[in-house]
Amino acid sequence: MSVRNLGFILDNTLGMEKQVISICKSCYYQIRNIGLICKYINDETCKTLVQALISSRLDYGNALLYNYNIPLCLTNRLQREENCAPRLVTRTHKREHITSVLFQLYWLPVRFRSVYKIMFHIFKVLTGTAPVYLSDLIKIYTSENAPIRVLFTFEGTKKPYSNVRREILPSISSQAVERVAKPHKTRSK
Repeated sequence: MSVRNLGFILDNTLGMEKQVISICKSCYYQIRNIGLICKYINDETCKTLVQALISSRLDYGNALLYNYNIPLCLTNRLQREENCAPRLVTRTHKREHITSVLFQLYWLPVRFRSVYKIMFHIFKVLTGTAPVYLSDLIKIYTSENAPIRVLFTFEGTKKPYSNVRREILPSISSQAVERVAKPHKTRSK
């Protein structure tokens, strides 16, 4: 049994297989349609279509996919769909390596997209440019003798940043999170 909520499919085991299959079907349909008209449009229009119709589907709800630590086989299915998209834009043959094409277009692999999204929102909160509803979830406090710490407030509970980091962002190194959390120090000569 499964339920669709805001376009995201959840089943009774909270396995994300049905959601990933749905994303792949939708992306494949759009890739096929763009591929049919690709020879009639220029590269910039093709890139815009791919980003609007395919990348948006891959990115929608990817934080949920990250939090559930989906199996590698499901991540690979999403990666295959993402690999087809830049081939349309650059008209790359399917036997050529895709890594350099992704790098050329500045597109992240699927497994890093959700990490980037989470870190980007944390950065926006730390710099004060995030919306109010996100800023209310994360509180920054400093002490004269202590380093900067961040409190996440969720449903009325407050947790120290170090505990939440292990719960929400388990695969991100602590150095990467600390670099975002601490202000940059200027070098003195």
